[in-house]
Amino acid sequence: MKQPPQSPEELNALLVAIFPTFSGSLEELESSDAYRNGVSFHALMIEFTCFFSKGASSFSGRQLEQLSESLVLASRQPSPLENAINTCFLEHIRQIKVNKLLAPWLAKAKAKHGA
Repeated sequence: MKQPPQSPEELNALLVAIFPTFSGSLEELESSDAYRNGVSFHALMIEFTCFFSKGASSFSGRQLEQLSESLVLASRQPSPLENAINTCFLEHIRQIKVNKLLAPWLAKAKAKHGA
């Protein structure tokens, strides 16, 4: 990832590239009455958090590494995406206790990118 996703559509494409079974979530959100004006980074990260929590133990090391790298790079600068990652994903995975699975990968990605 050279630069963070600039839209929810780009974020969805990135997540689907890492987790092919996440495919279709954006379309489901877009068809919901709650998102008539478009899907936000926050809505997509909430959807991804649900997906991640259900399948966390089945993801490969490569998937967790790619996700961690993407999260670290996208969180380097304050932005709506950075806020969505922190408030809708990282906080929630701590609450549902799946953060321990991702923690070593996040630490490795932070060390690699000087975050």
